[in-house]
Amino acid sequence: LFTAYSDLLRSQNATLLGQSVRTWVFVHDVDRHYQDMVDARREYFLKEGLTPETHYIVSTGIEGRTADPGSLVTLDAVAERGLAEGQLVFINRFDHLNRTDEYGVTFERAARLDHADRSQIWLAGTASIDSAGKVRHEGDILRQVERTIENVSALLEEGGASLDDVAAMVVYLRDGADAERVTAFLDRLSPTLPFTTVRAPVCRPTWLVEIEALAIVPNDDPRWPAF
Repeated sequence: LFTAYSDLLRSQNATLLGQSVRTWVFVHDVDRHYQDMVDARREYFLKEGLTPETHYIVSTGIEGRTADPGSLVTLDAVAERGLAEGQLVFINRFDHLNRTDEYGVTFERAARLDHADRSQIWLAGTASIDSAGKVRHEGDILRQVERTIENVSALLEEGGASLDDVAAMVVYLRDGADAERVTAFLDRLSPTLPFTTVRAPVCRPTWLVEIEALAIVPNDDPRWPAF
């Protein structure tokens, strides 16, 4: 899949390292096949020059299925041709979340993509994790949601945004039975938060929830092209 994606980018005079903004990797039976995907992605990224010394790509890796029962992995992506140096800035909050490659995966937590009139803050799938890479609040869905929102808010803040700037949010739940309680919790937190809940197991069995988001804030910087 990543070879096909890279070939598509090259056909548009773009590269995985230079112009890929965001990916989603949907893994059928994620508890069984996620590690194989992680290993294959790491090897391919190394070949394409995506390393801890350069950068990775903002990404979500989550349970997903297609109409083809034999398809174990599917990929979706966002890329932008003509990105200037410094236009895409990767975001971290090491006081809340550690580097992903410290526990063997290769993606960026978040990125800010600047245009002349606006900036997009793309958040990867984010879970109840701490600065040491440990799962927080095992078995407690609402405490995990609370910690996840704390992490999301920290990343947004680092990118110059807040929950009020979120244009779209997806809340992935390992157990669909948690949807009602999670929805009520988020509605109390922010009645205008534009989120959708989806039943999709997260990559670690002890993570009960994962949240991704896209925020948009005004920008006024003629260095960058218009959106």
